Amino acid sequence: MLTLKELLLFLILSSLVFSCKTSTKNQDNKFNEESYEKIVFNDDMDNLYNSLDSVITSDKARELYVVATNYFKAKNINKAIEYMQMAHDLEPNNLTINKDLGIIFQHNYQMDSSKCYFDKCLKIDSTYSMALNAYGLLLVYEDNAEYAIDYFRKALKYSKGFQEYIYYYNIALAYNQINYTDSACYYLNKSESKCPEDYLSMIEESREDYGCSIK
Repeated sequence: MLTLKELLLFLILSSLVFSCKTSTKNQDNKFNEESYEKIVFNDDMDNLYNSLDSVITSDKARELYVVATNYFKAKNINKAIEYMQMAHDLEPNNLTINKDLGIIFQHNYQMDSSKCYFDKCLKIDSTYSMALNAYGLLLVYEDNAEYAIDYFRKALKYSKGFQEYIYYYNIALAYNQINYTDSACYYLNKSESKCPEDYLSMIEESREDYGCSIK
């Protein structure tokens, strides 16, 4: 089984017919104006807030999302879940919020809750590459690499060329898990041909780990 670090390498996520049940300590997280402490945004948080304008409609949901993301980066997972769920209360069908709730629950080893939010994303939009990719990584973590490959291939198909190197890398990751070394190395090469220079050293490290021949 992969470590959580390997699993989350690239993942820096009510009106439907079902709802996602969670087992957090804070079950009653319905948003209200007094339900969270006031947090002063730093420049990075301001930049993230402004970049989400076309993704999260509600100003308050956007604010809560940014606070949740900040807690997640600080490894305060319970707080990240709490604030992301409040953002979800305001925009329950938002793809970004549902996807990132799934990722946070996955990071907290709450796989059923994680799957629930990924499923919800894909019910809203079955072509949402980021949710397909995140679900694939969860399957890799659960030693279901063959199923994961299908999700990664779909993510690649619908990505419209955006960050293809991530999906190629994760296909390689899955093939390596089931000991298909030639396929793993092939997709590492595909990833390398598309990736930014910053990722080349990581791909070289994976090539060595997988036993790929030197190019």
